Amino acid sequence: MTNKTNHIDIAHLANLAKVEIDDATELKLQDDINSVIKMIGKMMEVDTTDTIPLKSPLDSPQRLRPDQVSESPNRVLLQQGAPEVEDGFFTVPRVIE
Repeated sequence: MTNKTNHIDIAHLANLAKVEIDDATELKLQDDINSVIKMIGKMMEVDTTDTIPLKSPLDSPQRLRPDQVSESPNRVLLQQGAPEVEDGFFTVPRVIE
């Protein structure tokens, strides 16, 4: 990995997130992000050519239940709190013209 400086504009990110941070917090966040970037760089250096990809952190097979309907939803009960229903369907405002 090259020794290039990775600079993340914390003030810009805070502005995008609509949060206010002071200078001390900005410096702390910059240090934290640089630490994460360094750790990722170290991880990228590891030779994984003979490593089998991990499908699951568990060694045991997943127990799957049969795909069966266990109960039918009560449409009338579920739609009681809806502001508007028409012919058994939820009515929503049009958002695309």
